[in-house]
Amino acid sequence: MTPGELLHRFRLEMVDTVEPYLWSDEEVFAYANSAQSMLARLTGGIADSSSYVTEIEVVPGETWYDLSPKVLKVRTVTLGSTGRRLDVVSPETAQDKGYVFRPGLTGEVRAVVTGLEDGKARVWPVPTKADVLNLSVLRMPFGSIDGEDSRIEVAEQHHEHLLLWMKSRAYLKPDAETFDKSKAQEFEGAFRAYCSFVQAELSRQRRSAGTTTYGGL
Repeated sequence: MTPGELLHRFRLEMVDTVEPYLWSDEEVFAYANSAQSMLARLTGGIADSSSYVTEIEVVPGETWYDLSPKVLKVRTVTLGSTGRRLDVVSPETAQDKGYVFRPGLTGEVRAVVTGLEDGKARVWPVPTKADVLNLSVLRMPFGSIDGEDSRIEVAEQHHEHLLLWMKSRAYLKPDAETFDKSKAQEFEGAFRAYCSFVQAELSRQRRSAGTTTYGGL
């Protein structure tokens, strides 16, 4: 479904097909953009292993690296020079495994620690040569849905369910002809229930996939 088709479907279902519209095109696209972002956030994110956010250049002597603000979770990391999969661990697990950052401890990167600082990853030990980290991540959408020429990033099977969140936002518009708190809550509840179902389904599939990156959203 394209953004234009989503707009058309919204107008049909909300019986808002005659100008002047109760909700402008700009408002409807804003609701669609909000819906896509919420779907991604509530279901864990869009699986990605091939975009610009999934490659980090390793610099000798440097242990800290910025992650894109779009990244919600780093799932796996492999070292570009060897293809070897690295440990991706939390600060607590890093200590348990002996990944302690001590002066003078250098070598080929063996682990990536996330969660020490927001938006950053730290490699262990201190790298001695240039390399590349290839990541598979779960992320937020890149672009905004702001017109018919924009793109919906979440998978096709989720598109019609975006309408649930769109309707919940539409019924919160502060206007006598549009505001309906009860309907807004009803549609938001249905959307969140759908996202809970999708999140549970994806969690099962991602666990069973092992080292394989699942297409997901």
